[in-house]
Amino acid sequence: MYGQYLPYNNNNYYDRKPLVLQHPNYFRETLGPITGDFKDPNVASVYEVTTGGSGGESAVLGHDTRSMSLTLNRLNLQSVNDAGGAWQIEGGRVFVGNNQIANYASTKRIVNQGTTAQNTAMLTLTLFFIGLAGQPPENITLQGSHDFSSGNQIGSVSAASTAYASYIGNQFRVSGTTLVIQ
Repeated sequence: MYGQYLPYNNNNYYDRKPLVLQHPNYFRETLGPITGDFKDPNVASVYEVTTGGSGGESAVLGHDTRSMSLTLNRLNLQSVNDAGGAWQIEGGRVFVGNNQIANYASTKRIVNQGTTAQNTAMLTLTLFFIGLAGQPPENITLQGSHDFSSGNQIGSVSAASTAYASYIGNQFRVSGTTLVIQ
C-alpha cells in the first residue's frame, strides 16, 4: 500500500471535495500512485517531483515527471512472414544511464496492402520493470507506428500497471536506441 499525503486548499481538487472536510489535508491509502496525482503542482511538490518545465529534469521512476528518457538495448530481432504480411518480434533490456530498470518486448505488424505503401508497421512495445521476484512486473504498454525508412517510432502509452498509470495517454518517440515518454 502507498500512503499518500495530499495537500488540499480551499478550492476543489479536480472539482471534487476531499473526503475529510474537517482537515486541511487528507491521507489516503492506495495500491499505487493515482492517475493525475503528480500532474498537480501542489501534490508534486510534496513528493519533490517535477511537473514539466524545460525538459532537462531527469525522470524519477514511479512518479509522473511528464518525461521519461530510457535507452533500449536490443538483444533479439526475428521476422516471421505469413499470408497477411510479416511480424517483427524484438526483445531486450531497458536502461537509465548504466542501470538496467526493465526488459522489453516489441511486435511490429506489417500488413500487405495496408502498411506496405507507407513502409510502416503497427507497433506494440511493453516495458516490464524489474521488481520483486515472484510478482508480476509493473509495466507500460506503448502503441503506435514504426517507420522502416528512418527506424523511428511514435505513438502513445495505451496501458500501464498501477505504478505507471499516470503515463496513460502520454506521447512517446523512439529515435535510435532512445525512448522518450513525454
